[in-house]
Amino acid sequence: MKFFALYLLTAALSLANVSTKITVNGSTFPASIQNIPWIGATNYGARGNPDLGMGVSYRGESMKIDLYLYDSLNVDWSKLPLKERIKKENESILDIFKQLTESGDYTNVKIKLRETIKAGEWSFAHTELDFTDKNSGDLNSHYYLAELHGKILKIRISSQAGADPAIAKAAFLEIAAALAAK
Repeated sequence: MKFFALYLLTAALSLANVSTKITVNGSTFPASIQNIPWIGATNYGARGNPDLGMGVSYRGESMKIDLYLYDSLNVDWSKLPLKERIKKENESILDIFKQLTESGDYTNVKIKLRETIKAGEWSFAHTELDFTDKNSGDLNSHYYLAELHGKILKIRISSQAGADPAIAKAAFLEIAAALAAK
């Protein structure tokens, strides 16, 4: 019996290692990004507001990646056209960092870059910031926002300050290519 249980566990782990995609609420995401495995999905909409959507998290030693797919984080924006919601969500990143600074969670927030980035057929609103997180130290974060399946797609890629920026860019391009291939 123990052998059979071990066999089933080994088979399940083998299948998990072969999987290249995960599907969450009808959207397909890569199972790993830059060899960083996904660790879980969160249904933020289950907390009473379906507009908050879903999130998929990936964690590695040097990088943290989160993909969010949602309608709107602000109820007042939920009826706006999608392009306007994306614009407002991108602008709100700075407000969120201001709130986290006021609460003492973040310090030394510096906006490095705000631009539009093309990845294949997609245009992403991109914001890059450096900051100090009281729990994680000096970080660099990239936020990319675009439309996916009629919802807002937000990609957040964070790494230690001073990390090679090419690694974060490669992760973003891998995500964009994987989602565009769908």
